[in-house]
Amino acid sequence: MSVEFASTVTLVGFLLKLGAAPLHQWVADVYTGAHLFITALFATAVKLVLFVVFCRIAYQFSGGSLISFFAVSSLVVGTFLTIKQTEIKRFLAYSSIVHVGFLLIGDLSSGFVYVFTYILSSLLFFSVILTVQNSSSKEPVYLTDLRVLKRGGN
Repeated sequence: MSVEFASTVTLVGFLLKLGAAPLHQWVADVYTGAHLFITALFATAVKLVLFVVFCRIAYQFSGGSLISFFAVSSLVVGTFLTIKQTEIKRFLAYSSIVHVGFLLIGDLSSGFVYVFTYILSSLLFFSVILTVQNSSSKEPVYLTDLRVLKRGGN
């Protein structure tokens, strides 16, 4: 087995775990099926660890066209699938696919800035969802459930 083949298979494995399109089919189901706290953990901490390990592998690999393919397809597929979502967790799942595309476009230093910004904004969004859940004692499922955040509660 050649080193290039092994590097390609390892790289595709990490792209699968990151949720890059066209290997993204599992992401929305995992986000939807998990408890909100687990979804938040998966969307933040796991993405950070996978991105750090991915960077160590990807920048030693000379397959820039493969990474570019996954980046562009993640941006296109994730954007169009995010637009039609009505459930909060599926919306977050498909938007995370778009974010993976943006992560794959950048170089190492811009990727780390982006991943930390993504983690911070994800944690803030999940804290808003948890606040809505605590105020209504049920987990908000649809984007319309976030209407309670506007002034007056209606």
